[in-house]
Amino acid sequence: MTPDAINLAIALWGAITGTIAITLSVIQYYVERPRLQLQWLRNFAIMALGSDGRMRGAGPTIARLVVTNVGRQNIRVIGAYGAKRETDGTVGLFMFSDGLLDASANRVLAPENPSTEFQINEGPHLDEIVFVAVNDGFGRSHVLWLVSWFQKLAVKRRFRQMKAKKAVKAA
Repeated sequence: MTPDAINLAIALWGAITGTIAITLSVIQYYVERPRLQLQWLRNFAIMALGSDGRMRGAGPTIARLVVTNVGRQNIRVIGAYGAKRETDGTVGLFMFSDGLLDASANRVLAPENPSTEFQINEGPHLDEIVFVAVNDGFGRSHVLWLVSWFQKLAVKRRFRQMKAKKAVKAA
């Protein structure tokens, strides 16, 4: 073998193994990165054991926002909020109250403890909810839209209009 052939073989071997290593690193990053999955569940009754040994509804029904980390790295959930359509056409934001009151309670989602939940009392006001979302420790918002794509576009347009009005008032 000539020295050029040996150099070519070594260069090809380095290019192949380098490409494989980079590909595996990218795949590992996408598999292990923290990813939040949101579920919006409604009409859950709080149950209690009655004196006759049967389970009975003991309080108001609740809606649950279940947040699950489907990645392998830890992530902290800071708080949860939602948006609803108001009667005058505006969009109002509201926060889930236990996001403010007990921020340290079980909100770091790890492979050992992958999910947490926020709860809110059921009522007719929940029928007008457009989306629910959570903020993570990196400052990102993870949104679960509850309306069709057409209504989603209308809500985004309304948010932009509201933001533009606030900017004009501030100037």
